[in-house]
Amino acid sequence: MAIDSGPNAARRDAYTNGRPQPQPETSTMPIAIIGMACRLGGDASSPSKLWEMCTSARDAWSPIPQERFNAKALYHPNRERVGRNHAVGGYFLNEDVALFDAGFFNFSGDVASTGIYYTSVAKIPESVGWVEAAALPSPFIAAYYALITLAALQSGESVLIHDAASDVGQAAIVLSQKLGATIFTLSKSSAEAELLTKTHNLAAGYNFSNDETGLSSIIGAQTDGLGVHVVFNTRSSPLVDSTWDCLRRFGRYVDLNGASPPCSKAAQRGATYSAFDVLQVLEYRGSAAQAALVEGIRISHERTEVPILPLVTWPISELDRALTRIESQDNLGKIVVVPGENDHVKILPQPKIFSLDDPDTTYLIVGGLGGIAYTVASWMLEKGAKNLVILSRHAAQHPKAAELQAVAQSQGSALQIRSCDASNEGDLLAHLAEVSHSFPPIKGVINGAMVLEDSVWERMTHTQWQRAVAAKVAVTTNLDRYLSDLSFFILLSSLTGVVGSASQANYAAGGAFQDALARHRTANGLPAVALGLSAVESVGFVAETGDDARRHIERLGSDSVSIETVLQLIQAAIRDPLRRSPAESQVIIGLTSWDRLAENAATRRDRRFSTLRVGSKKTIADAGISSGDEAGRSNSSAALLRKLAEGHLEATEAQGLFLDVIASKLASIFNIDAAGLDREAPLAQFGVDSLVAVDLRNWLGTSVKAKMSIFEILQSPSLQEFASFVAQRSEWMSRG
Repeated sequence: MAIDSGPNAARRDAYTNGRPQPQPETSTMPIAIIGMACRLGGDASSPSKLWEMCTSARDAWSPIPQERFNAKALYHPNRERVGRNHAVGGYFLNEDVALFDAGFFNFSGDVASTGIYYTSVAKIPESVGWVEAAALPSPFIAAYYALITLAALQSGESVLIHDAASDVGQAAIVLSQKLGATIFTLSKSSAEAELLTKTHNLAAGYNFSNDETGLSSIIGAQTDGLGVHVVFNTRSSPLVDSTWDCLRRFGRYVDLNGASPPCSKAAQRGATYSAFDVLQVLEYRGSAAQAALVEGIRISHERTEVPILPLVTWPISELDRALTRIESQDNLGKIVVVPGENDHVKILPQPKIFSLDDPDTTYLIVGGLGGIAYTVASWMLEKGAKNLVILSRHAAQHPKAAELQAVAQSQGSALQIRSCDASNEGDLLAHLAEVSHSFPPIKGVINGAMVLEDSVWERMTHTQWQRAVAAKVAVTTNLDRYLSDLSFFILLSSLTGVVGSASQANYAAGGAFQDALARHRTANGLPAVALGLSAVESVGFVAETGDDARRHIERLGSDSVSIETVLQLIQAAIRDPLRRSPAESQVIIGLTSWDRLAENAATRRDRRFSTLRVGSKKTIADAGISSGDEAGRSNSSAALLRKLAEGHLEATEAQGLFLDVIASKLASIFNIDAAGLDREAPLAQFGVDSLVAVDLRNWLGTSVKAKMSIFEILQSPSLQEFASFVAQRSEWMSRG
């Protein structure tokens, strides 16, 4: 079978009434022969016979039955992309289609496609060795495309070649000699220039080093004051600018990889500037690349010596050293990496396919079916978990329980959803005993249990404390105590255990306990990873509470993370459950970089996180003066503190300054313009709730030494009056 590309479509269309019509250059038209080892069709008894059928002008086209092969799978939508020609039709070779086995075409388009297009291939002459052949393509394609295709260098013209000792430079010398051009070369040193003169039999006095002075005058004297016709630059060098002075009027300047953009001298001389990249030539100008390759091989074949010297070989086992050598500034000639029979090479191993498919293992999730736990359970089933148990206080009655059971059934997995208070030791043991009778041993645990009982510390009840702490402390302790011989033990902890959180002292304490227990287990050689999560987008608490939760998280100095990130972290924890040190068992996720921290972020005020400043693009010391709104807030605070320190501040003036500072603070919290704040409106109108009030109270206490209660902040009749209260309470005012 043949899938004919663009040129062959014209050839096929020339068949009329079963008889071929004369077509020019049919031998050059590519035909892709595709198949798998089996009986050949028609009278093609061998591959050579099949090829003869393809290249001879005989009527052998028969449409492909759609039920046997989908030729459209091989079509590429982009007709212009070289190397992936657009197939316009599919046909069997020979009318007797039945002689082809059905299995002959049982493969996909990806298998049939080739990685190398025909324009990137050329025949190696018998006299050219493999090492030399490997050294030819890249430099000769670059040199040929530059000098012949772009510069149109002619016999009798002159050319100046930069970095002539490089592989591309030497290829340019060979081509220029073949054309009969006068050659001037530039090399990095006089030793290189001397080597080129001997290697390529160049004329004396035409080869210069980069430290040459008066280059344009020397070349001008040798070209009757006109300059060279062509300059070929292969890399940036100190003499790039001066070589423009060596180019005659209406000359051609060709730049490999755009190493030296054109200067004003190009327009002054009416010169043509061209820049190109070899890889783009190979991809988009395939025919030109092939012409360059074929011609380069032909010319090198005619030479008795190797066209590029020195030709240095490196074993493939030392590939990294070879690459370092190529990148060095003193590299000459061409380096070829040669594979040896006994060479050992570094490889990038294929990552193992992650799977939880083990019929002899049960996995346990604690934390119900809300938000993260439901997503984690679905993910584990998708990854092949055959036995899964979910424990939560009200899991069996959860509206998503039936939905998850359906998912498990579709995956062929066994799922038990049990209503169990895992913080109650007796309740947990009873359920674990029942599970052991019907399921294999539990080998992996993920604890995602959480209870939120937010309240400022002064008003938090013992019941609120116990409920939030038990979900983290008691549940984790019971799982650690009664489940042994585990492959992994993952705790979905919280970032609040590290950075703290206003009104969440109980929840933060529970997270801190989980972090400590993970370290303890690791120190004792047991698997454990605590993932200190920030807010998780799209699911759970953040999805239910919306922007309020997100703003609260940002005030802590953290970024919310995606559920996809959480699943990746869990997968990594399952892959690597035994950490090398206790510190590695605690993973903190979501801390905001110092540059993006809000002014009121908790981490900005906590000296434990001062190291986040290291590497910051913008610090107080480096920035000096802030910009925009930050500058306004900084100036207001500085003015207030300066006047307070001086002790010369009238009450009316003090109230105005306090008002400006507090307004700027509120503007930074809610990311709004301070000038747009209504000074007569109560703070609640701006969005100040109990959580913001806690932050504001702490800030007032540290910044202006004013002790305010949360009640006073929330009940203040207006921003104007609140600023007056703050001024009256400030210790700085009493000192004045």
